[in-house]
Order: sequence, then C-alpha cells, then structure tokens
Amino acid sequence: MKHLIFTMTSMLFSIGVFSQQFDFYLNNSSEQNLVDVFENANSYDFVGRQRVNNLEVPYRLKISKTGVFISDSLYSSNLNSMFTGIINWKDYELVTQAGVRKGDSSCVILVDSLGYNRIIQLKDGDKQFFAEHFRQLDDSIFVALGYFYDSTPFPNAGLWVVNMLDTSMNKFVNLSDPQSPGYENVFDIIQLNNKYIVTAIGTYAGPPVSWGSSAEIIQLDHNFQVDTAFDISHSHYTPGYRMFSFNASLAKIDEEKFMVASRAGNPRGTSMQNAEDLAVILMDTNYNELSLNFYGLPDSNAVEANRNLSRYDTLPYVFVGGTENFVVTFGGYGQDTTLFMLTKADLMGNEIWTRYYSNNTYLFMYKVLATSDGGAIMFGSSYDPAGPDGFEQDVWIVKVDSNGNYQTTGIADQQIPSTDFVFYPNPVGGEVHFRQVNQLRNYNLELFDISGKKVLERKLFSSDETINTANLSSGTFIYHLTDQKGNYASGKLIKK
Repeated sequence: MKHLIFTMTSMLFSIGVFSQQFDFYLNNSSEQNLVDVFENANSYDFVGRQRVNNLEVPYRLKISKTGVFISDSLYSSNLNSMFTGIINWKDYELVTQAGVRKGDSSCVILVDSLGYNRIIQLKDGDKQFFAEHFRQLDDSIFVALGYFYDSTPFPNAGLWVVNMLDTSMNKFVNLSDPQSPGYENVFDIIQLNNKYIVTAIGTYAGPPVSWGSSAEIIQLDHNFQVDTAFDISHSHYTPGYRMFSFNASLAKIDEEKFMVASRAGNPRGTSMQNAEDLAVILMDTNYNELSLNFYGLPDSNAVEANRNLSRYDTLPYVFVGGTENFVVTFGGYGQDTTLFMLTKADLMGNEIWTRYYSNNTYLFMYKVLATSDGGAIMFGSSYDPAGPDGFEQDVWIVKVDSNGNYQTTGIADQQIPSTDFVFYPNPVGGEVHFRQVNQLRNYNLELFDISGKKVLERKLFSSDETINTANLSSGTFIYHLTDQKGNYASGKLIKK
C-alpha cells in the first residue's frame, strides 16, 4: 500500500488553536472509496469500501491531525457491503454498514476498544433498507437516511430512527407514502425546535422542464411523522432556471433559520447553455427564501459533493464543497482534469472566498466537513485515465485552514509550483483567464515581449481573473509572476 503525504501545521490565532494543513493520497493496488469521516481528538477516521477479488469489502482508514497514516483495516465478515457512516458516541464508534446489492439490508455496528461487538439490524418486514447517510440529532438519537426496496422495482425514500438508550424506540419512517409520493432517497436531516427538516429527492414533472428529478424539503413532527413538504427545485429569485435536483445538504443557522445547498442551473453562464453552479438558499422555518447565492465558475459545470454543506458548532461561516469542470459523457467520465471546489460563506450565504484544488487527475469530491480548528477537510475519488490503472479509483484527502490553504507559504525566493496556477486558453485571443489552484496568493503579473519590453503589468488577487489582451500584437510573450513573499514563476503566452 502506498501513502503519499504532504503536511504542514500553522497557528490560527483567530480561534486560538492549531490549524492543520495537508493533503493525503491513498493509492492501493485495488479500487477504494471513502464516503464518511469523523473528527476525533487526535485523528480523522474514514469509512468506505475497497474492492478485493471483485467483492466489495467494508474499509476503514485512520490518519493523524497532521496527515500521517495511522492504520487501515478491512471488515471481511460481511462481503459485498460497505461502511457508509461513522459517528463517535460515548466510548463507542457507531458505524453504518449497507449491502451493495438490491435486496441486502443495513445495520448499525457498535465498535468499542475490543472491536465490533453489537449489531442493530435496520430491517422492517420485507423492506430492504440501504443506509446511505448517518446523522446524530442529540445525545442518544441517531438517524440513518437512505432508501428501501419492497415489492416494487423502484427505490423508496425512508429513514431509521435509532435510540441508543432505548432500542425499543427504534422506528422505520416511510417517506414514500401517499402524503409524499415519488421520493426515492433521503440526504440530510436537522432538528429545529420541536421538528425535523429533511431533504429528499423525487421525480419531477413540470415547467420549465417536463422530466428529471427534484429536491424537496420534508418537515417531520416530533414523532418523525410527515407534516408538510416543500419543493425547492425552483427559486423565486431565478424562476426560469432549474434549481436543486440532486444531493441537498442542510446546515442549521439558528432555531428559526437553516441553509440548504446543492447544484443548480446557472443563470450567470454565457458560453454553456446548461452549465451548473453550486448554490445555497437561506430559509426560515416558514420556508421563505431569505437569500440565494451561486458559487463557482460561470461557464463550467460544478456538481455538489454527496455531503456538500458543513458548519462547525457556532462558527460564523459555512463551507460548501463540490467538483468543478465536471464532465460525464455517454462513454464514461471526461478526460479533462477536474478540481475540488471549496467556498467559504457567511451565515447569509455571501461568498467570502472560493478556492480550487487539483492533483492533476480526474477528481470527484464526496464530502466536506468543517473542523474544530476553523478549517475544513474534504475528500473524494481520484482517477487518472492516462495512468497505468486507467479509471481505477484512488482517494485524495485535503485538509485546509480557515483561509483555504494547505501548502506552506513561509519560504521566500522559491519557484512557485506550476500546479498552483494556470493561464487559459494559450494561445490567447482578446483575453486570457488566470486561475489560482491549491493556494491563494497575491500576485504581481508582468508581461514582456521577446525584446524584453514590458507590455503589461497587473495585480492578481482572486482565484479567477480575466486579463484583456486585445491590444497586444500577435507573437510570443514571457510572463513573470511574483507573490508577496518574493516567490516567482515564469513561462510563455502566445497571442494569436
């Protein structure tokens, strides 16, 4: 097993704790996925699955707070299944396990210092339940969210309420009853006052499109019974554009307000008719929209992570995560490099910054988690279609501080890695775009012609900038970038 690790630790004075920054690349000889992470006092604990001899096997990974590999293991007593969630509770870890074949059921496993020692089955009659997400509501109540199969061939949305102090109170909640027809999966749940807010996905039919899926908010009463449902596939801010239609995550702001995040039709795009952004709606408990914000590149497809919205405790901001430059064709995934995308926003949804991260492979982010040091950890699959293993899935984990950095910026007079920025297109026409990747710096750009004459100078402070090159004559130019610490980079731009 190969573990490639780059680490850094810096002091984050604003919240008085150390902020860890690192990335961790997991490349086994077999395919693996991570689907959930829990932050412990001294480690990050991940769960997922690994393919062994063409069988799916539950998999666990533990790394330190500074990105050092500690351990990993396979749970081989139940093959063709995977771990889908992990939460710490008292002296235990609670792990959800789900079968990967239609008809398999799920369970909650209690793990103590001696290993796996107790199993709570999540099965209700002929309903075979798949626990895709796992959430904690209070000191003793946990909820497994997902879907189930019964006598019909299609999945139906449902959830299991698990009371760890009184298992006789465990209950299955069917969200596909006549009050809420057509729901196929459940993604998230939060508690506000004496009720629960759930996001689900269902079949959509109506203007401006007549097919597809839509996300909905379902309100449950204190007994987890369906109270009301609210469609969020459209917004009154952008009525002509398709809004949330896939994984919709929730974050509690206070007892009267919450955020919901997912991908959305992009009203800002110009060159791509169906480009999508990540978006966040701030709502009150009467389901009034208080604000709507879009994040990402206007003319590129962004898709949400399966868990794409996270807030740590009472910190005054949230993180929104997904994958930018995402392309799926009929033949499979696209061949272009994709980017992890992370936005930090205030509690009204206003963008503080958006950052992009790349390891020069085809990435797909699975989850972002706000962490106790004020930063965030994100992870997902990494494919290299040009590599020897093709689209075999590896795992990339990135831990950033509250400013979105995960690499050191303390060394001056060093060459800036070429992976930290890109000019595109090159050759250029009337304008060239400049994008910062992995680390945000304050750059000074100088452009010289082949005689050494400076023809352009500009400050570049944001993740994405557009530079007007219409007045430049055709030919070859040399760019020189320097940051505020004296680090530098240079290269060629060709004007058509």
